Amino acid sequence: MKVYFAIVSILFSINLNIFADDAYIRTYISEMSIEDKASQVLMMSIEGKKTFPPHLSSYFDSYTPGAFILFGYNFSDTPEACASYIKSVKQSIQNLSKAKTFMPPFFASDFEGGRVYRIRKIGSHLPSPKKIAETLTEEEALNLYTHTAEQINLLGIHLNLAPIVEKERSNESGFLDDRIFSNDEDVLIKYTKAFILGMKKGGVLPTVKHFPGNTETDPHLSKSIIDVDKDIFYKEFINPFRKIIYASEDPVLISHAEVSCIDKKPFCFSKIGIEKILRSELNFKGLIITDDMAMKALKMDGRSTADNVLLALAAGCDMVMCSEPKFKELVEVISKKMKTESDFLKKIDDAVFNILKTKIKMGIIDEECKPIEKYKFNKEKFYKAKKSAEDVLKNSKQSK
Repeated sequence: MKVYFAIVSILFSINLNIFADDAYIRTYISEMSIEDKASQVLMMSIEGKKTFPPHLSSYFDSYTPGAFILFGYNFSDTPEACASYIKSVKQSIQNLSKAKTFMPPFFASDFEGGRVYRIRKIGSHLPSPKKIAETLTEEEALNLYTHTAEQINLLGIHLNLAPIVEKERSNESGFLDDRIFSNDEDVLIKYTKAFILGMKKGGVLPTVKHFPGNTETDPHLSKSIIDVDKDIFYKEFINPFRKIIYASEDPVLISHAEVSCIDKKPFCFSKIGIEKILRSELNFKGLIITDDMAMKALKMDGRSTADNVLLALAAGCDMVMCSEPKFKELVEVISKKMKTESDFLKKIDDAVFNILKTKIKMGIIDEECKPIEKYKFNKEKFYKAKKSAEDVLKNSKQSK
């Protein structure tokens, strides 16, 4: 009986600490300016690959985006130069900030493997998801993804915008092709779990995407519509995600596809999709990020980028990705809506809460929302992780 009460006491203490941390975060958010909150919900692209471009000082002004997404053009030819660039961006943004307490951005990029792998020039080789599922055991995949994540982490990157948890929707290869593990759901789930666990072990958060799926149409180029009945939608589209993200707190990236049986609008604009299906039915508790607002799938109906950003946030997305240089414009329109609509203000407060919780999990701020300085490039560790990853591929049982 004494043991029982001791366990109950420990669990009660843990729960109190969790609630205390949450209360502190809420207090911190209540003291943030409207504009700082608006900045936090934006994941922006940025120029440069060596140092923070000086002309961007007036572009960002005193506000700090919640995150930066890095594309191929941001990566230099050596890991040292990449790490130096990311450090330069963070320090420059911090110097510009006039916030009471600087809230550091996190850095994100795409490291799926194969043709979507931003560090292919400087990191170890990472085959496509399809190739990995065909040639590596689950254990080998786990080890490979762990050592890949170690390299990513050492550069100062916190979030991997992967893996894709989808099946190909057509017998003819669509834009996903070898970016997915398999059309066999069991194989898909096994290797997705290996990817997620490996990333976390290596110090990088994964992002499950593109919820709830896509068609063979590339949303970068045109409108994408999933036209199936509800039974097929839940069985073929939702079910793989359910097995991965149910009650999870790992980030999820939302598709631009329109699901005709659910809502006649892109999924990232759908309150039914975001609040009812993802939050309620799948009991998802983590950060919800949109795909890029610059994609043509969202530009087909005459809406501006600002219109799309507001629609996504109003639907319940926490963070909006935008590769267009519209940071100030977006901060202004989000702030204006927050000042005039109390329901929208509450949504942004909830979104910032999820963002700050994720930053604590990433280890870039502590439980009191103060910055943590810990990302320093270590050349020896980087090349050790790179060799370990290469050894996994060289010694792979299935590839022999």
